[in-house]
Amino acid sequence: MELLRKIFKSEKRTMTTKDADGWVNIGNKTNSGVNVSMETVLSVPAALSAIRLLSESVASLPLVLYRKSKVRERAQEHPLYALLHDQVNHRHSPFQFKEMIMLNLLTNGNAYALIDGTNLWVIQSSRVTPKQDDQGIVTYEITTKQGKVTYRAKDILHITGLSFDGLVGKSPISLARETLGTAVAEIQHGSSFFKNSSIPSGIISHPGQLSENGQSLLKQSWNAAYGGSASAGKVAILEEGMEFKPINFNNKDSQWLESRAFTVKEIARIFRVPPHLLGDLEKASYASIEQQNLDFLTYSLRPWLCRIEEAINLQLLTDKERDHYYVEFLTADLLRADTKNRFESYQTALQSGWLTVNEVRKFENMPAIKGADRLFTQLNTAPLVRQAKLGITGKVKVLTWKGLANHHYRVLCRYWRQ
Repeated sequence: MELLRKIFKSEKRTMTTKDADGWVNIGNKTNSGVNVSMETVLSVPAALSAIRLLSESVASLPLVLYRKSKVRERAQEHPLYALLHDQVNHRHSPFQFKEMIMLNLLTNGNAYALIDGTNLWVIQSSRVTPKQDDQGIVTYEITTKQGKVTYRAKDILHITGLSFDGLVGKSPISLARETLGTAVAEIQHGSSFFKNSSIPSGIISHPGQLSENGQSLLKQSWNAAYGGSASAGKVAILEEGMEFKPINFNNKDSQWLESRAFTVKEIARIFRVPPHLLGDLEKASYASIEQQNLDFLTYSLRPWLCRIEEAINLQLLTDKERDHYYVEFLTADLLRADTKNRFESYQTALQSGWLTVNEVRKFENMPAIKGADRLFTQLNTAPLVRQAKLGITGKVKVLTWKGLANHHYRVLCRYWRQ
């Protein structure tokens, strides 16, 4: 545990590396003149929203260990099930664990967790340097306050983002530095504009010539009388032929607002999330949003889910265990429809005979009831031969529309008499 405390203890230190791609807090200035780091990127509302959206969405999905069999069932007896589903260690919940994994992936391109017996401890990715020797053996060097500690690959759970070599992943931040740098510069420009009042609200012209002292006195008296929000709406009195000429300027005229709106779309592209989930509803409609939610699962979340699932299956299960177990996220809640459409789907499933009432109740978090575990099907969809064997059809000599109608009429009459 002392070693773990050394690893996770926060500290201030100088870091150097030959390959700065994985270090999001270090880098040259972008063409916009700003440094792109994790802190500066998170100061951009759209980027913060995208990172939180992906991280929290993945973290909210249950990660379950299943047993490979004809019937899909949870392997609750396996230690990995409780580790992923209930508690990854004595400090962090599964939600926190998955959230930290995603935050590191999105900001650094890599996520690392120390495998400590029956616990998993997420390590800040900027502290880890993966290395591969000439024989292809991979080790991980972790920087601590006391120095560097090297771990074997079997002791580290490593999940990579987009990678060119399979050893080190690339983050969206490092791959889109210039666009994100522009976004940071736009915010800094806006802050400076409002802080410094980039242009005056108007000009006072005098028909004569004022000395510097006269100009200063006029400015002071004008601001004292009409400056500030408390003086809004007051009537100004001008003397000696002076005129006040307001300067009508809007930041929109310099395309600043349009640039900010475009940046939101650019950030949505970088993190591959639907713009409406970042608050851009310019071209959104109810129908398109429903489809975009499906796209969000398919194209935004699914690649990240697959990376995490496959890394855990490969690194936390033995070769023998992989023949019998696998890890998978539950994504059904993301596709959960509204009440009307959901109940219509249940009705179809019940009438078609592939869901029982208790299975439907389970989907709605309702308790099971007695006698609701049988499958039912509509009589008009059941084969007539099967109905005859059950004794509910009588003799059917010629199958015509009229005969079929009479047949169902007799069945309904018998049902009502019961």
